[in-house]
Amino acid sequence: MAVVLLCVFARCTPTEQRETPAELRALGAPHFAAFEEFDGWARRSLTTSITRSDAALEEALFAPVRRDRTIAGIWVERTRVAEMSLGLRFEERPRVALATIRDELMGELQIAQGVIGEDKVVFIARKRESGPSFVEVVVAFVRPRVQTE
Repeated sequence: MAVVLLCVFARCTPTEQRETPAELRALGAPHFAAFEEFDGWARRSLTTSITRSDAALEEALFAPVRRDRTIAGIWVERTRVAEMSLGLRFEERPRVALATIRDELMGELQIAQGVIGEDKVVFIARKRESGPSFVEVVVAFVRPRVQTE
């Protein structure tokens, strides 16, 4: 019930079909470089900003991607030390069933596809230790619309 309520709150609909790891990798691959760049930025920002106010941290954290319309939403959560959770465009993170894949260059990632509002999206997530904390970064990338004639 909570999953459905969170998805409704964020206007998220998980897709029904189950993709293979290869299909998920193919869905995520066009976004891997952008994810890696933001993931690194988020981890550096959170590691160096434990004493900043939440508002200042949120402003700095999302500054590089705030105007990027290929991103439907971002959620960053830090646990263990100075716990916090921040979201860009939606405060609550949609609860979708992320599948774990392993990529030669990216390592272990979690990927799923879904819908947020009118947009089909691919979720890419990674949770790992970052300094004294665990940091999870989830980015929902808008999938390109298929042009029909």
